[in-house]
Amino acid sequence: MSRSYQTELTTACMVFDRATGNVVVQERTRGDWTGLCFPGGHVEDGESYTECVIREVREETGLEIVNPRQEGIVHWEDRDTHLRTVIVFFRADEFSGELKPMCDEAKNRWTPLKTLRGQPLADWFAEQLAIYEDPSLQEMYYAYGRAGTDKPLFYRAADAGALADRDDGLLSRVRRATLAMQRHDWEQGVVAQAFLESGDDETASLLAVEGANRQTEDGRCCQLNAGSAATDPCAIGEALMAACGRTNDPALCRARDRLIDWALTGAPRNAEGVVYHFAGRQEFWVDSFYMLPPFLARAGFFDEAMKQIDGWWRALYREDNGLLAHRWDDGAQRFIRRDAWGVGNGWALAGMTRVALMPGIRADE
Repeated sequence: MSRSYQTELTTACMVFDRATGNVVVQERTRGDWTGLCFPGGHVEDGESYTECVIREVREETGLEIVNPRQEGIVHWEDRDTHLRTVIVFFRADEFSGELKPMCDEAKNRWTPLKTLRGQPLADWFAEQLAIYEDPSLQEMYYAYGRAGTDKPLFYRAADAGALADRDDGLLSRVRRATLAMQRHDWEQGVVAQAFLESGDDETASLLAVEGANRQTEDGRCCQLNAGSAATDPCAIGEALMAACGRTNDPALCRARDRLIDWALTGAPRNAEGVVYHFAGRQEFWVDSFYMLPPFLARAGFFDEAMKQIDGWWRALYREDNGLLAHRWDDGAQRFIRRDAWGVGNGWALAGMTRVALMPGIRADE
């Protein structure tokens, strides 16, 4: 059996503007592949994947991207010609230049990332977006010709898969108990995040579905009653985004977009745009560090996440002991509880660490 295959190597890139939450899309109108997609193209002789994606983005959009990072690969084999096509997907958050309106193959424009799925996408591109939405997803393979493989095969990080497959009895009992009861918004988000980080995507997705089912009209998830919490409902955000990438479920994607809208525009905030912990109360709480910024950063709004972290830090940081106080009254400009709550400082450290460890975040940021 021959070990040599005819292969077509290509790249594609999400160019993301952190300041606006927009991405570059191309509206392709020529040939038999039409609709919206990301810019990219074929790897040339003697060229690396990274060199290719930088060149293709420059040629097609006029933008000069810096430090693009690989998000995953998609590949398939043509049933008739047996040509293997490989697409290496990149993301670039650093760029310069102005977007040119057209190239030889398509029209270029900026569009909000959060509404991208609701637009006329090119064939298969909706499925391939999961590469960007699910942090553990590293490979998609269209296994044409295999029985029962109309949908692509998804391959996630090996270490995550190993953790998900491991069941030592205790985890199984925790999983059953978790899925057997309802809980408040912050509790639902915290336990879903724990399962997500352990590699148990299925349980995290089930918890995200339940959170989406309890979404209120204003966009807050995981609501048990008429509560007024503003940041706690966003604790489910990362798990909800991963569930969208895992399932492509339209209802989940709508819930994700509504939660993003709440976080960006609906949640109550002061004149500087720093979000309060509750609606109707001008208070900052230290546990908000964990609940909101990681979701904003994962959704692509890194600058907004940092604005919240900076605002709460200025209000809650105590110079005398280098710790964060529990609660601040922003209207009266005084501490409600000046004590450096130990668990609260743990919330803050965990939340800031999650933001700092997001893929693509530079050390200086």
